[in-house]
Parts: sequence; C-alpha cells; structure tokens
Amino acid sequence: MYEPCVWMGKEYVPIRDSFIDTDLMQFTGLHDIYVGDILSYKWKCEVYQNDEGTFMVKFHTNPNSNKPMTLKKYLNGRVLAGCPEDNKVIGNIYENPELL
Repeated sequence: MYEPCVWMGKEYVPIRDSFIDTDLMQFTGLHDIYVGDILSYKWKCEVYQNDEGTFMVKFHTNPNSNKPMTLKKYLNGRVLAGCPEDNKVIGNIYENPELL
C-alpha cells in the first residue's frame, strides 16, 4: 500500500495523522524565505504567492500605501538601498501573527 511521504532533509518520512494540522510553507527559492514569512521589523512585509504563482510582499506598516511588490524587487531594492537587514525573516504569520 502506498503511503504519502515528505522529504525531511536526509530521508522521506511518512505523513501520518500527526502532520495533518501542520501548515506547510512553500519555499520561494530566494535566500531562506518561505510563503507566510514576515520580513523586517521596519516594514513588516508578509510573503505570499499570488494567483499567477509570483512570490509577493504585502506591507503592513502603512495601510494607505499597501501596494504589493514582487519579492525579488523588494529584496533587490533593500540591498541597493544599503539596508540588507530589511531582508531578514523575523517570524511567520502562523507562529507570530502579532508581528503584523
């Protein structure tokens, strides 16, 4: 009988009932950033994936200027501005919703 498995770094591990309530986070391919992560204490950016599959950031610091931006553009912009610390993951929406 086939049992669904998930890759856990060194081996495949069967997914059992204990994993049913776990929120899996999609890797963006950029640095060590996943969908649902929150970036920057200053900007409080939430990483998400839009309907087209593009990884985006949503700003939570200024509700009047909350236009989403691609994750890649945000990361490159912070490096060019000399603020690479704004690219640091400070938490995620599942474990740290109070950060938003």
